[in-house]
Amino acid sequence: MFCSQCGEKLEENEKFCHKCGAPVYKNNQTAGNQGAGNFSMAVGKKAYVKRPYLLVAAVLCIVFVVIGIWFAGSRGYKKPVQVFMEGIEKQDLHQAASVLFPKEVEQQLGMNLDWLENSMLSNITAKLGESAGFSLDYKITGAKRCTRNEIEEMQKKYNRALMTDVKLKDAKRLDVKLQVSAGGEQKESTGELVVIKVGGKWYINVVELI
Repeated sequence: MFCSQCGEKLEENEKFCHKCGAPVYKNNQTAGNQGAGNFSMAVGKKAYVKRPYLLVAAVLCIVFVVIGIWFAGSRGYKKPVQVFMEGIEKQDLHQAASVLFPKEVEQQLGMNLDWLENSMLSNITAKLGESAGFSLDYKITGAKRCTRNEIEEMQKKYNRALMTDVKLKDAKRLDVKLQVSAGGEQKESTGELVVIKVGGKWYINVVELI
C-alpha cells in the first residue's frame, strides 16, 4: 500500500503517512465514500427531475382555476334573466326585484327601493294574467356584447335616470323569446333585455324597463 500524496510505501495498518502526514484511505473506504457521493448525486438528480413536473402541475391547476372563473363570469349574464323570469312566474316580487337594482344604487340614493320595485312588477304580473294564474317560458335566442362606447352612453343614461354615479363594467343585449300560458291560451312574443354588470354581478338594466 502506498501514500496517495507522496507515493511512500506504507504499512498495512497505518492511518497517516509517516513521511508527509497525509491520511490513509483504504480501497473500501474510498469506494464507500465515492458510492455515497454518487448516491447523493443520484438523489439530487431525481429531485431535480421531479421539480419540473410539480411546477407544470401547479401551473395547470392555476390555468384551470382561471378558466373556470372566466367561464362562470362569461355565462353569468344569464342568471339575472332566470331569476327575474322565475320570480315573475311565481309572482314572487322580492325574487324578481333582487336582480333589478344593484346594492350600489340603493347605497348612493340612501333609500330602499322596494316601493318602486313592487309598483313595476305588480304591473308586469297583472298584464301577464295574474288574476287567472299563468306560466311563463322563455329562451335567450341571442346575445350581443355592447361596445365600450355603447356601455359609456348606457352608463350616462342609467345614472341620469337614477341620479347615481354607478360604473357599468360590461353590458349585453339579449334577444328573448317569451311564451305565456294563461286561461287556456298561449301567447308568444319576442323582445330585448339589456343586462349590465355592476361590481362583480349581473343585473337587468331597470332603466330599459321603465
